Amino acid sequence: MLQWYKPQQGQRFRGLIGVLMGVLSLHGCVRLHTHLTSTFFRTPIPGLDRVFGEEFVVEWRMVFASAVAAAVLLLIYRFSNWPKAADFLIDTESELKKVAWAPRNEVIGNSIVVCITVIILSVFIFVVDAGLLAIRGYNWDEIWRRFLPMRG
Repeated sequence: MLQWYKPQQGQRFRGLIGVLMGVLSLHGCVRLHTHLTSTFFRTPIPGLDRVFGEEFVVEWRMVFASAVAAAVLLLIYRFSNWPKAADFLIDTESELKKVAWAPRNEVIGNSIVVCITVIILSVFIFVVDAGLLAIRGYNWDEIWRRFLPMRG
């Protein structure tokens, strides 16, 4: 059950995906722990105060969040060893090794162009939005009657 599928291949990507999914899942479990606020989840488990002492109170929400964390970590492990997912990550890593990456100065130059373009477009959208908000309050029916008198 705990054997790695193709253990020598795709180690970086499978490890990276596992760590990222684990951190995200553990953050979710911590948030779950803080949101379980009903009286049932806040009650200490009877009898455990003798084991851990009165300083460390074990509540039901701790047990529930820990069980969810253990289940999620097991699912992450199973996902990283699932043949389809593992093959996909192995293939992705091997394809990225074939990529011809641009030189650093070219990446910096292209990034500067993108940032300037985003700033120019943001200013343009701001000006158009401010202009539309400025003309929003006009009585457009009266303006159209002046320019397009009805004949009839």
